[in-house]
Amino acid sequence: MKPIIFSAPMIRAILAGHKTMTRRPIIPQPVGEIRQDTAGDYGEDYGGGVLLLKPPFKPGDVLYVRETWANLGWDNYIYKADDLKRYEHYQKWRPSIHMPREAARIFLKVTDVSINRLHVITPKDAIAEGIQHKCGDCTECEGESAGNDCTDYRLAFSKLWDSIYAKKPEYKWDMNPWVWVISFERTEATK
Repeated sequence: MKPIIFSAPMIRAILAGHKTMTRRPIIPQPVGEIRQDTAGDYGEDYGGGVLLLKPPFKPGDVLYVRETWANLGWDNYIYKADDLKRYEHYQKWRPSIHMPREAARIFLKVTDVSINRLHVITPKDAIAEGIQHKCGDCTECEGESAGNDCTDYRLAFSKLWDSIYAKKPEYKWDMNPWVWVISFERTEATK
């Protein structure tokens, strides 16, 4: 079982059943042609200078989600993403990076992993990334789209992406970085 970190809005999207996909930048960014390695020769040239990359997860892996949390004692955990008003000023929140597996409440089973450029994301993919957009709020389709063709989903995703990754110039939306595209479904905890 491997950990994966999500922000509070993405935790809420997972809990609501809206988020079934995540994109993560490939670190460091590869140069030239790349291919996802499925044979186990990770990081080696595949003839002609094609770089094979090892995916961070593989289908069937179970991930436990790390999020901002607190232990009230006796393994009584609370989670900041729940926006509990009574804990609004709670001072003992712990960062997601330090969350142990036993405190996790969300488990995800990886269903697919692929490599792609960030700009290849479709409106349907942006929806699977947890982007919520009410058609009619945008200027692109003037409320006439069924949702999946609306370009504002991509625009909303690009803003979300930059809010997370723009601190490093090579990962900004405008740079169109290589990313891992990880699809998942919620599952129960496993040992």
